[in-house]
Amino acid sequence: MKKSVSMLICFILLVSLGINVHAEEFNDLPESHWAYQDIMTLAGEGTVNGYEDGSFQPSKTVTRAEFVKMIGKWDRAYEGTFSDLSQTHWGYEYIMWSGLEPEGNYIYPDREMLRSDVINLIWKRNGSPENNDAPYAISKQGTNRDATSWGYTIGLVQGDDGFNLRLDKALTRAEAATLIVRSRTIIAENKQYHFKNVVSENLLAQTFHSVFPGETYDKNATITYGELARAVMTLGAGGKPIYYDSSSLDTHDLFEHEYAKDLYVLANKVWGSEYYSQEKIDQNANLQDSLSGLVYGLVRRGGKTVNLGKLDAFYEDCVDAKSTTMENLCLSYAAAGGVKLTAGARLGAEQEATLGDIAALLVQLDEAAGLELGYIGDAMYNVKLNKDLSVYPANYADYASVIEGVPVSVYNLKQEATKPAEYYTKANQCAFVYTAFLGEVKNILKSEQNVNVSFTFYPSLTYEENGKTVFIVKCTATSDTVDLNSAFSKFLKEKTDLKAVPNKDFFVAFETYQPLMDVYLPSTGAFIKSIIIPD
Repeated sequence: MKKSVSMLICFILLVSLGINVHAEEFNDLPESHWAYQDIMTLAGEGTVNGYEDGSFQPSKTVTRAEFVKMIGKWDRAYEGTFSDLSQTHWGYEYIMWSGLEPEGNYIYPDREMLRSDVINLIWKRNGSPENNDAPYAISKQGTNRDATSWGYTIGLVQGDDGFNLRLDKALTRAEAATLIVRSRTIIAENKQYHFKNVVSENLLAQTFHSVFPGETYDKNATITYGELARAVMTLGAGGKPIYYDSSSLDTHDLFEHEYAKDLYVLANKVWGSEYYSQEKIDQNANLQDSLSGLVYGLVRRGGKTVNLGKLDAFYEDCVDAKSTTMENLCLSYAAAGGVKLTAGARLGAEQEATLGDIAALLVQLDEAAGLELGYIGDAMYNVKLNKDLSVYPANYADYASVIEGVPVSVYNLKQEATKPAEYYTKANQCAFVYTAFLGEVKNILKSEQNVNVSFTFYPSLTYEENGKTVFIVKCTATSDTVDLNSAFSKFLKEKTDLKAVPNKDFFVAFETYQPLMDVYLPSTGAFIKSIIIPD
């Protein structure tokens, strides 16, 4: 009896000293490994084991069964059975006591554990709280919006850039161990993180420059109402010259100021006529007016019909949001769409807006409706910016923007030290020339080859090179598999063995035979320089 008590006391002392009694060393896990301490913590608790050869294999992806063993049993068991889990499976007990969500009657014990699965499980074990504190642009990335929002705002999952959570990716065994150990501290701290402070500064700057090329970005700089009005008008113009409706401008009422016309339009369309004053134009704008203005610019852009929804659904602190019906609609649209800078139901309406705030709002508005432009036939529509900077081409700074879904190889086609960004306005203004040409090509393919192809023209992928104009378009074959050598025979200078898969995008770089000097480009005026089929 005395011996047993002595052994118990020794065990308690060892645990209190932080010594892992049951921890084992793994032959492929040096102390210098970034996850060493977390793995050894779980090994000491007995929830992590190595393989028979003494390895831990930290870089191996973790299965669902392995993960729930690593995290330990929950305080409640699943009462039913799973079609793909027998009692002889080594992880049976751990899975039945895990809280892991099945898919129908299947639990897939040996499938890779995805990051979304992890967040959903940890959220469930912490009471399944309702949570919409994160922007919709964040919460929509997960399979469970409450869990994703909760995980983001407490700091459990924020990705490398504070935006791209990569929840559809599997974890390695080392990542799983680190996430489990780190989650305990994070949940205990009960902190609340705000989108505007978490999202990458590089992403904010890139988005800002994509929408307002050539403008200086300083995240802490404030913006005046005059500057904000010009920014809104620039956004609404979509890369074209700003057009002021003369019927709505009484020039006799305009005072002298660089942004007088811009403020006049925004005051009368959105903010209320009292905003048009020499005193207001140089005052710093607040967040409420900044957001309503940006949404109005998105609507004015006209590339995509924006359904503004219903009235009076704006943020709870936008107490003066009924100056005009447009302001009401714009703020209600943003609130209903989950546009947020900070966690909670408030916008921070009266706070002065910084350029960092403007950029954070633009990131979310782009995710909601798209801030870049494309043309299908004569119709202009909005496309999204690529917000994953880790896959940007090395020459991204030469372009006005990097578009979601366009592979790096397309941007790498450019050979000279030209800057497509400097050609963007011209290409956008002359979009009708390119779309008319593509319309003729489409008709030729249909009539002569019986091939149905749709074309999307992107102004931002157009530039001058070797004294000629290169314009790159997205193509989608809507018929059977297409032999591109045969289909595009009239436009190819060199044969290709590439084939287009139905309803899969590919990209074609057209080059004009001479500089584009007219308002009409005949079907014989350009040839195919390159075809790219993404991996």
